[in-house]
Amino acid sequence: MISASRSSKRRVRSFRTKLLVAMMLVVSGLMAFALYLAQRHVTAAAQHDLQQDFQAELSSLDKVQELRNAALAERCGTLASRPRIHAALEDNALDLLYPSAKDELRDLMENESSQHTGPSLHAKFYRFLNAAGAVMSPPNPKNIGQLSQARKPN
Repeated sequence: MISASRSSKRRVRSFRTKLLVAMMLVVSGLMAFALYLAQRHVTAAAQHDLQQDFQAELSSLDKVQELRNAALAERCGTLASRPRIHAALEDNALDLLYPSAKDELRDLMENESSQHTGPSLHAKFYRFLNAAGAVMSPPNPKNIGQLSQARKPN
């Protein structure tokens, strides 16, 4: 009887061990699946947040660019209506055009060297166009900013 009782206890221990291992495998599998789903969810949420941040930044850059373009258009309109420049253009006095513009655009040309963090206007050079859209050659290009070889008019 003692041997039957021992073999019975061994079977019970063996069954319990197998049951414990099987339960551990099931729990481990379910946990791995849950972690996989959680990781996918977190990745998708992070990607969505990054996409929203990118779209917000892009939208703000577009708005800043629109503001700069509006400021530039306003400045060009103001410059064209200035009496000295307007008179030089009407009288075809091209020798007075660029010196007059140099005085009018001094603030834009001086801002080039200073460090600005905002969306202020500044220029490295300026040129006028004739009625046909061709660049009017300035008398002294060094005073109004040099054009690189890629930007020089034909």
